[in-house]
Amino acid sequence: MYPVALRDEIRTWVLIQGKSQRAVANHFGLSRNTVAKLLLEEPALKERRYQRQAEHKTPVRDAALPHIEKWLKENEWLSRWAPKQCWTAHRMWVELRKLDIPIGESTVRMYVQEKHQTTKPAFVPLDFAPGERAEFDFGEATVKIKGQLVKVPFLAGRLRFSGAMFVECFPTQRQEAFLLGQRDAFEFWGGVTRMAVYDNLKPAVLQVLEGHSRREHEVFLHFQSVYREDRTFCQCACRLGERKRRESGWVCST
Repeated sequence: MYPVALRDEIRTWVLIQGKSQRAVANHFGLSRNTVAKLLLEEPALKERRYQRQAEHKTPVRDAALPHIEKWLKENEWLSRWAPKQCWTAHRMWVELRKLDIPIGESTVRMYVQEKHQTTKPAFVPLDFAPGERAEFDFGEATVKIKGQLVKVPFLAGRLRFSGAMFVECFPTQRQEAFLLGQRDAFEFWGGVTRMAVYDNLKPAVLQVLEGHSRREHEVFLHFQSVYREDRTFCQCACRLGERKRRESGWVCST
């Protein structure tokens, strides 16, 4: 067995920096077969979590739910025409005890509260928790080098919670720059966000499918599996013909 840090370092050299397996084997003092096996090995989980094999049974709750659902349905009519006669959680619990269903009053209250919450209008959250979301995209900056104006590509990342920015310049916008820039951003921020938002960049996306679905590069998928980060892509706001797409391009929005 080899340390996880060594395995990840080898993956970085080969998959991100583009070095050959022979060069990596010589540098770390390993055989080429060992390097190949480490590249194919799946990343190990940081922690082992218990997974329930059998479905949890709740016979008392299952017996009470049909009655509660019926009373909540009656409340939809009573709330408009006879609000004082609406079924309360306490009244439901009393009636259930009369039916010899030994359910707790707190359980009835929690279920009624959950049903009331699901009926509230949906909205798009504009606030994000620390470390919840980051955004990455390529751009170009015009800089003066030795007296001449030159366009330099850069990868920009931003945290949605704090607004912390990370910008790194590269000679190209190729895949190795795309992945290396994200790795440097995570090191600069001191951690990996739970989700990242991307434009439909060629280093990540092979084909744009319907909605947010994409056919992604295998190297990009492997990068995401190593850092265990969820991802989503900008959705195309317009669907033009192939000719118009080549002329005007996609207009994307998050």
